[in-house]
Amino acid sequence: MANARSNVISAEKSVKDTSDALLALIGRFELDAVLGDVKFDDFTGQLPVIESSYQLAMQHKPDYISAKMQLDQLRLDLAVAKNALKPTVNAGAVLGFNGARGSSYDAFDSMANRDNNSWELDLTVSYPWGRVSDKARYHQSLSVLNQQSLLVRQLEQSILVQVRSAVRAVETNSEKVKIAALAAQFSAREYDLENARFSAGLVTSRDVLQTQSDLENARVAELQARITLQNSISALHLLEGSSLERYHVSLPD
Repeated sequence: MANARSNVISAEKSVKDTSDALLALIGRFELDAVLGDVKFDDFTGQLPVIESSYQLAMQHKPDYISAKMQLDQLRLDLAVAKNALKPTVNAGAVLGFNGARGSSYDAFDSMANRDNNSWELDLTVSYPWGRVSDKARYHQSLSVLNQQSLLVRQLEQSILVQVRSAVRAVETNSEKVKIAALAAQFSAREYDLENARFSAGLVTSRDVLQTQSDLENARVAELQARITLQNSISALHLLEGSSLERYHVSLPD
């Protein structure tokens, strides 16, 4: 009984500390307020799919989005550097009319004559010798682009690994909840049978208390399994970037 009393005191302290942590988490300063029973809905939805969760994670992962935007910018820089390696071609044309009369009026009047016009066409191709700086700029842009492409690929792989692990955690914990619930049902049935044996004088009160202790442990294990499942679901939603939408939380603009 002394050991049981000690366990109760420790459990009461744990409950109070957890209540304070919950109040602080939701931004309430009335730490003496009574929270009451805290409940959560059981998981009844479909199990997550790796591919859909992976797509959501890539759409909402800030560091991945930033890396992709930087990769697009580097591709533009590489195109500009590659274009600078090409030779410069300039084309020009000149058309002129001449008037060979004594007065200005007669000169303008005779410009339409085919014998009094001239034209010129020129084409200039410019290709500087060596182009050392342009080539260096191109190779530097190509190197930076390859490094950024590798970084994006590593981020995609990292996100995929995290998503696969999170989805497996939800699947595993969902099965553990079913097993724990079944174990609690069997423990409750065993406790009822032990009570019936005690009423018939077939067992002692110690046997009943032991069965009751097993039942309470099974119920605690079931509750812990449900909490673990909820934590794994929340972790997956956080990874997907869908927590606000799923929990109907709207932020101010």
